[in-house]
Amino acid sequence: MDWEDLRITLAVARAGSVAAAARQLGVAHTTVYRRLLAFEEASGVRFFARVDGAYVATEAGRELFEMGEQVEQRIVAIERKLSGQDLRLDGEVTVTTVEPLAIELSEHLAAFRRAHPAIRIRLHVTNANVDLARREADIALRATNAPEENLVGRKLTSIAFAVYASKSYARGGKLKIQDADWICFDASLAKTPQARWEAANVPPERIVMSTDSRAVFAEAVATGTGIGVLPCGVAARIPNVMNVTGTLTELTMPLWLLTHPDVAKVPRVRAVLEHLSAAVERERALFEGPPPA
Repeated sequence: MDWEDLRITLAVARAGSVAAAARQLGVAHTTVYRRLLAFEEASGVRFFARVDGAYVATEAGRELFEMGEQVEQRIVAIERKLSGQDLRLDGEVTVTTVEPLAIELSEHLAAFRRAHPAIRIRLHVTNANVDLARREADIALRATNAPEENLVGRKLTSIAFAVYASKSYARGGKLKIQDADWICFDASLAKTPQARWEAANVPPERIVMSTDSRAVFAEAVATGTGIGVLPCGVAARIPNVMNVTGTLTELTMPLWLLTHPDVAKVPRVRAVLEHLSAAVERERALFEGPPPA
């Protein structure tokens, strides 16, 4: 049995589709489909039933998934241990974070490259909670109240949020919030704190645009499509927007820099951790935003 076939099968079982598994694995969906089909044919067993476009594990698939996860955990543990003994100050380090933080981090990568030209940074941008224990990334920069107990790291600062509008849309501060058009997160982000705040505070009839992209969201606010909630650090970099509510304290989240203990002392990982920590410290005032209204 090829470990890569098993890894792909586990990804499909977790994601529920070939396309979603391919995105998680960073490969073409045709590659996932071809490997899965070949694996089923070679094994003589169907691991999935196709139900309404989704891949649902058969009984054999569920058994394979349970055993496969145990194999995966052992392989990943070996990889982590071996990686933890790597003393080279070169190679690739994968950092995972959400889009607005990735945009801010990218501004600090040039200085890191000058200091560590042999280290390559892979910036994995996603709203999903990437599993560091399975080595899906080396470092996570996360806004969370409850970091995973199996990770190590520290709180760097807090991320503040507020409602922003373009200066032209806000009419010099004369805008009445109750009369404003809103930009909100779409249904794919419904479980995020911001989306829950929007559901509780924004009348549905006032929503003129929804999106799952923070970059598109910020651009729509900046161009006057409507008002919307932005991280204060993101808004501070947009010259023509203004805060129209003061900080929304109920949305303030701690920002954590996290890694797995097995790789925390790897020199290249440690170098990235130290650089990111210093970069966030320099931007602390922007992250934390203005005082609450």
